Amino acid sequence: MTTYTSNVRPPVSAGDPLKRQSSQGEESTKRAEDVLELLGDEYARAVVTALLDGPQTGPEILEQVDASRATVYRRLNALERVGVVESGLRLDPDGHHPKEFHLALDCLEVSFDADGVDVHLDDGGGSDPRVAVRGNPSA
Repeated sequence: MTTYTSNVRPPVSAGDPLKRQSSQGEESTKRAEDVLELLGDEYARAVVTALLDGPQTGPEILEQVDASRATVYRRLNALERVGVVESGLRLDPDGHHPKEFHLALDCLEVSFDADGVDVHLDDGGGSDPRVAVRGNPSA
């Protein structure tokens, strides 16, 4: 039987896009922009798609993603940095405890209108994760 430890998040620094402040929308907007930019990458999307089946170790993800080991781990690190993926240790009875990755977002919605892009990042935390990226996002 395999058991799982609680989620482990990296420490949040002052400039980290994971930092959320209810009084400042800038941090949430930055996080949404980072997530959108990252999900524009085909390898990051492939990693997220692999994790839709549930928690997996790096080698398990590598079996499903047609990319080098370095590419997969760089995308996992980037996805973890922006809060799309979280990691923890899988506690195996044989004494090996590999790092395991799982999706941290319950929902990601993106909508477009004449004023810009509206992004909803739902991590199940109960706060209002809807942010607006107005104007030309590429400018």
